[in-house]
Amino acid sequence: RIAVRLRIIRQHVDENGVPTIQSSNGLIFLGFGLFVSVPLTALALFHTFSMAFTGEATDGVETWALRSDYRVMLWVTGNLWAFYFGWMCLAAYNFFSQRSAAPRMLMQMYAGAIVLNLLGGWWEASFADGDQAYAARVVGEAVRGTFWSAVWIVYLWRARSVPLVFVYPLPEKSEPLEIVEFVEGEETLPAL
Repeated sequence: RIAVRLRIIRQHVDENGVPTIQSSNGLIFLGFGLFVSVPLTALALFHTFSMAFTGEATDGVETWALRSDYRVMLWVTGNLWAFYFGWMCLAAYNFFSQRSAAPRMLMQMYAGAIVLNLLGGWWEASFADGDQAYAARVVGEAVRGTFWSAVWIVYLWRARSVPLVFVYPLPEKSEPLEIVEFVEGEETLPAL
């Protein structure tokens, strides 16, 4: 099983012999999640700031005015999420560039997401005014976001493939790793 895994990793190396993001299924999913999350977060920010600016919300059919304290909550959480969005863009750049700072930045980003999800969920649930379904939906979304952020933190912290992939810029005195070509049917692998 380990030999098969090493063969798969060796198929996805760059010119320096460093495994690429495609060498790990977890990193592929993480990259896809970052690729999708950046525009979705930008759209959510646009929606939040438009509601905070106009003081109105709509469900597509009906429009209603927002309370002033709810607008304050939108401005505060919107600005925190805007800072988070900037960090997300920088972390995504480092991730796709395979920079050594990427794992640390991503763990910080997901830790920030946990704090923002819990803060925003608690604050928004305080406006439920006895509407248990609304409060449950808001808290459920916050808990779901917190759970997935915690999963990615643990993955980045514990996965063996992460320190192998995120190495750029390479140290000046290091020599490129040996590139091993995949030969189908090969039973033995040279030592790393």
